[in-house]
Amino acid sequence: MDLKLWPTRTFSPFVGVSNYSGRGRGVTTFVSGGNEFAVDTDLDDQLLMARAGVTASGERWSIILEQGFTDFSDGQEVFWDRGPNLGNRKFPLLGQDLVLDRLLQQYAADGRGLFSRAVIQAQPWSRLAVTGQFIYSQPKINVTQDAAPEGEFVYLPLLAPYSFALERSVAQASRPRSSGNWTTQIRLHRRLRLVQSWYTDQFHVAGSAAISQILNTTPELSIEDQLDRRLVLEYNQNQVELIFEPDRRISIRAGHRYAWGDAEVPPPSFDLRPDPKTRGAMRRHVGLASVATRLNGGRLRIGAQAEVSSASEIYFRTGLKDYWRGKLRASYRILPALTLQSSFTAFENRNDDSQIELDTKSQQFSAGFSWTPQAQRGWSVLADYTRSTLTSRVLTIQLPFYGTDFAHYRDDGHFGSVYIQTGLVYGVRLQAGGSLFIGSGSRPTRFYTPQVELDGRITERIRWVGEWRWYGFSETVYPVEDFRAHTFSVGLQLNL
Repeated sequence: MDLKLWPTRTFSPFVGVSNYSGRGRGVTTFVSGGNEFAVDTDLDDQLLMARAGVTASGERWSIILEQGFTDFSDGQEVFWDRGPNLGNRKFPLLGQDLVLDRLLQQYAADGRGLFSRAVIQAQPWSRLAVTGQFIYSQPKINVTQDAAPEGEFVYLPLLAPYSFALERSVAQASRPRSSGNWTTQIRLHRRLRLVQSWYTDQFHVAGSAAISQILNTTPELSIEDQLDRRLVLEYNQNQVELIFEPDRRISIRAGHRYAWGDAEVPPPSFDLRPDPKTRGAMRRHVGLASVATRLNGGRLRIGAQAEVSSASEIYFRTGLKDYWRGKLRASYRILPALTLQSSFTAFENRNDDSQIELDTKSQQFSAGFSWTPQAQRGWSVLADYTRSTLTSRVLTIQLPFYGTDFAHYRDDGHFGSVYIQTGLVYGVRLQAGGSLFIGSGSRPTRFYTPQVELDGRITERIRWVGEWRWYGFSETVYPVEDFRAHTFSVGLQLNL
């Protein structure tokens, strides 16, 4: 529910409340010692958000001030008490069948936090416009989990069998965050504009967790561990662009973007240094250029974009350093109801650091059309095809002896989709189609989603809708991740 008072006055207060909740029973997996067991689960979650503020507006300006609060809870109980559960493993482990006899596992998470927002828009005079927004939030979350499985299991690190376990873990985290942006647009000439935009995002995540486990191995095994982690990230960006419009048919842009920031991330678990903090920084210059034109009375549109970047520091080994990116796109309206579109994108990123030696390249070509004939109202067809390639090479550490070697990755992808909409009898509309992805290379993958949707009118104010959708996903190298799913949905739409 949202309520706004005196919306046409200079000062207009508003309040809003939203609540989402879900509960029910389902099936999930309990994973233990090389096996996965399908077990029962009860779910219960809720998200409450309340906000209030005021909008102030004048002839050439407007301001929004907002204060909000969120409260979140997520509870799950996983259980099994219906006799031996053999799980998904089809063969014994170390000569022993893995069986789950009984299980009780409880998970509870609750969080809350405040958020504040301020927005300003102003046009002090006809040649100057400014827009700014600032957001601050500080959410916190607490999590507990208890588990007590019984059966026949194996503790893999020691290859030790056990039949009973007690586990308890607790964790908490907070994430204060502040972000803001500011845009200034100055019209230097009726055909020339200067646009300056600034953006900043700063946050840190501080969290801790503790776990204790007791396994009735021989001898009994007790495990306790505690972990504290802190991630700090600061990102800033300033961009300046000149926009030149020689006439109404063409627009030319040129600009520069400078991005900088600092980061502190948790170290890898095998890092045994006395001060195991990993710090990073990012400094990047990017040159920007683009052109767009409309020809033949606006029926033909052509555009081109380019970026060239050079960075002295980057956050991550696989981050963008010295890269270029280019894109060409075109659309042509052959008939009032028929439009063709096409685009081509190329990208290359390099990092010649002797400890990284990253080289990434990608290309993508797309083509499609949309047909919406006016003579047969209600008919429409949308279709597109995309061909993509990606190659990547980076120097990596090879376990267990910490040697180095190159990791190579390649992906060749084909993506296509077709959607048709038409009217049937008695005002019923049909929408049918789907999409298909076929990928080859380092990780061959197939994914397709056909769907059919029907909707019709019951009365002038009530419509019904029904949809069937199929998901099919398969991988040649990792068939364990394959899945198939039918989904059905029905609903009513009320127009007051």
